[in-house]
Amino acid sequence: MVFFSQDSINIILREKAVIRDSPLPTGKIIDVLEVKTNAVGYDLDEDYLKVKYNNKIGFINSLWIEANPNFVDYITLKKTEIKSKYELESKQKEAYYIKKFGKKKYEDLISGKYWIGMTAEMALLSLGTPKKINESVGSWGTHQQWVYDNRYLYFENGILKSYQN
Repeated sequence: MVFFSQDSINIILREKAVIRDSPLPTGKIIDVLEVKTNAVGYDLDEDYLKVKYNNKIGFINSLWIEANPNFVDYITLKKTEIKSKYELESKQKEAYYIKKFGKKKYEDLISGKYWIGMTAEMALLSLGTPKKINESVGSWGTHQQWVYDNRYLYFENGILKSYQN
């Protein structure tokens, strides 16, 4: 019997199902099931579901779960919840940055613009994380070179002082 609630679902794990210690394909294998096994699934993380089976807990790729309409409904509901949470967090971040930098600067930042005098926080918002950061520290303060694919940004004490394309 398949039981489905918003928080968990009773499922059947397929024979040879691989259970991992984390919701990643690189997670350490903690068990490989020899036979079909009943389990309770909860806490969806991308394509991995946290499962409790035989008094053990681990993560399993959804491909190892026997398909049934209730499981499809559960996955759809969980992915909708994750998307709604992400959208809410995105709106909250947007409101935070608009309040902090102003609407015009925020729009410039999310469109990828950068300029002399911007802060390191602004650069992260605009260009993302650099591939590498080279740093020099001395009595004058901290100098950083941020390395991207086709540009270099030079910061002094967290303020963009020059750049090279």
